[in-house]
Amino acid sequence: MDSVAGAVGRMVDRGCDLLELIEFLRARETFRLSPLRLMWILDNEAGIPWTTTRREFGSMFDPDLQPLTSWAEIETRWQALLHARRT
Repeated sequence: MDSVAGAVGRMVDRGCDLLELIEFLRARETFRLSPLRLMWILDNEAGIPWTTTRREFGSMFDPDLQPLTSWAEIETRWQALLHARRT
């Protein structure tokens, strides 16, 4: 996961779409990517606290990380989170 971890940090730093990040992780990891696992990865590899991602996105995905709301709404919140992180 070390090379993936570094890539996650770089992707977040450049402001990637959340869907792009999720697809990247699904394609490269052998574990089941769940909302909890995504929160853990973002906390450890990108410095975004899991409490923040849980609050912002916890009710927006099912256990298989499929969206329960529109991707547009999810992405708007994600980009707002990234913007706040940079300022």
